Amino acid sequence: MATARPESRSRLDAYQAITDRIIGALERGTVPWRVPWRARGHRNALSSRPYRGVNLLVLALTSLERGYDDARWLTYRQAATRGGHVRRGEQGTKVVLWKWIERSDADTGETDQHYPLLRLFTVFNVAQCEDLALPDHDSPAPLDPLVEAEAIAAGYHDGPPVIWDAESAYYVPSRDEVHLPPRESFRDVHGYYATLFHELAHSTGHPRRLNREGHQSAARFGSESYSREELVAEFAAAFLGQEA
Repeated sequence: MATARPESRSRLDAYQAITDRIIGALERGTVPWRVPWRARGHRNALSSRPYRGVNLLVLALTSLERGYDDARWLTYRQAATRGGHVRRGEQGTKVVLWKWIERSDADTGETDQHYPLLRLFTVFNVAQCEDLALPDHDSPAPLDPLVEAEAIAAGYHDGPPVIWDAESAYYVPSRDEVHLPPRESFRDVHGYYATLFHELAHSTGHPRRLNREGHQSAARFGSESYSREELVAEFAAAFLGQEA
């Protein structure tokens, strides 16, 4: 029987670990992609490189659960390089490293394969460490989240038209249109932008954009394809909401 290649097994383990974390939050009654963002701008404490994608979701969830207000994270080894250490008994958070790897043909030397590398590694919040020699924590520059949200929506180049003429919110793939209720019918403006981002995210699967599999076919409510597309839209809305 064939065995999985090491990188494939590592990739599956990483997927499972993150999936288990999200399912665990759901079972405790928290919808991870709808949590209020406790700390904004999650980033590496040394490089200041921002975390992206599902790492943003996982770190925001940890911050909410444990009450961290500092958005900086680092590995155990990075803490040591700054003269500090992780406090005994502290539990780290698993995040993923994802990048494309090229493989060359041994005979021709030409690149013939591209495959994704996905690995887990553990980070700790600065609040979990002691004696770190880090610059003072700079608070994020003040911003108006509603102005930022509007700029994100307006910055969707070649996006679908948004029409405020409906009793509910939905995206029509065949016409590439987003339909929403009038703005004033929303309970609050934050809910409006969360809904707008959700429906705009559906439109990214259109054939002339990302051409997401099954995007044009009707999916039965609750089916696997329907659920997958809804998760795409919910995650996208969460990430855009955090950016705003």
